[in-house]
Amino acid sequence: MNTRVLATVITLFFAAVTFVLGPVLWPLNEAGADPTGAQLPLLIGVSVIESIAFGLGVAFLALGWPWVRRAARGAKNVAWTLYISVAWFLVSWWPHDRMHMHIDHDDLWTLIGLEYGFHLTLILAGAAVAYHFFTILRWSEAHRA
Repeated sequence: MNTRVLATVITLFFAAVTFVLGPVLWPLNEAGADPTGAQLPLLIGVSVIESIAFGLGVAFLALGWPWVRRAARGAKNVAWTLYISVAWFLVSWWPHDRMHMHIDHDDLWTLIGLEYGFHLTLILAGAAVAYHFFTILRWSEAHRA
């Protein structure tokens, strides 16, 4: 099976599993508002997208390491940072959103912990990817001649 097909199978499998398991692992907070009108399909739509992103992240973790290692040109710290950062960009949305639907938003310490735990790590991952992107670009330009 070629890599693209395998990545698609892994993505769709984990997307389906996370979409179904989300409400089981993190039941909705009873005190939350009930969606009305177009809100429910829009909330379901973003949940589908997050589940697909999670599945894509799992596929990236399963298949992406050789590609990242090659792009990093043997720099292990660059490769690992890029690998983990890209995976986190993809997989973090699903638990983040599900936890938002589960927690009591009147408990601000839990909300602050959730926001820092996800947003800060995503910002750091973005900064790391940007830094290493330019590192790889500079290396490529220096070795092009």
